[in-house]
Amino acid sequence: MPTRQKLDRWKVIAGYVAFSVAVFVVLLYLTFPYEALGKRVSDEASNQGLSLTFSGLGAGFFGLSASSMQISKRLEAGEDSSAEPVVVRSVKIRPSLFPLALAFGGNVFGGRVRGSMGGSSDVSIRVQLDGLNAADERLKTLSGLDLAGKARGRLSLDVPKAPTTPLAKTREPDLSQAKGSLSLNVDQLAVNGGTLKIPIDGEMTPMDLPRIAIGDVEAKINFQKGLGTIEKFQAKGSDVDLFATGTVKLSKRLEYSEPNVDVRMKLEPDFTKRLGIVAVGFSTLPEDKQNPGYRLAKLTGFLGKPAFGPGRQ
Repeated sequence: MPTRQKLDRWKVIAGYVAFSVAVFVVLLYLTFPYEALGKRVSDEASNQGLSLTFSGLGAGFFGLSASSMQISKRLEAGEDSSAEPVVVRSVKIRPSLFPLALAFGGNVFGGRVRGSMGGSSDVSIRVQLDGLNAADERLKTLSGLDLAGKARGRLSLDVPKAPTTPLAKTREPDLSQAKGSLSLNVDQLAVNGGTLKIPIDGEMTPMDLPRIAIGDVEAKINFQKGLGTIEKFQAKGSDVDLFATGTVKLSKRLEYSEPNVDVRMKLEPDFTKRLGIVAVGFSTLPEDKQNPGYRLAKLTGFLGKPAFGPGRQ
């Protein structure tokens, strides 16, 4: 009989616990600071010079949900831009306890993006891309290129916060000290046409592209104290054979990051014929003496304004 009484008492206790948890969940859902969460996301984007605009914003399950989110460059005073924004659909943003961060997910370019961002001392950034379709019409509008291929990738960065200064009263994430890795794979990447602006002698020069079968692209970069070392970058297709080595020095603002990349590439004869007069520019690049048939080029400048020129042995 005492055992039965203990069992009944535990049932009552379990019922109270379940009821309390249910009340807590409902109250948290009703009183969660969704506006503060949205502002936090916008502020983090603004630190990188980006502007976020939500459509169909509302309360989700312990977070925010939106029918779409537009990401564009935040314009400075007097600056004008006609660039198309990146649109992420079916967006969900919610707090994550393990680790302490903001978890997010959405649909972009026919694929899926998900990840988390947050942390108390360092900012932890985790992003995974799955099944992005390079042929998506929105990507064509954004890039000006008619592409084909499927992409997947993963970004993992830990970004320390810079110390406060008289001008900066709060500690902001400092990409120039980040550590982590970036990997990207694109299956059967191809350019079916379009116009690409290529940095030539410091000027962005538009160039009409023919069809280019770039093939499978594989890239991996490891970061230590903001310096990204290219562990692997190669693309091998029926038209192009390309390898890249070097570094990318991250800046507090991503667009001011500095690439120092050596490119070694080879064009197949049939593709060279299709290039026509454009192939003349390629032929002026120095030849790789250790690998006959390959030409050497160098990518420098900034990510926001790259410079492309002849490479060296």
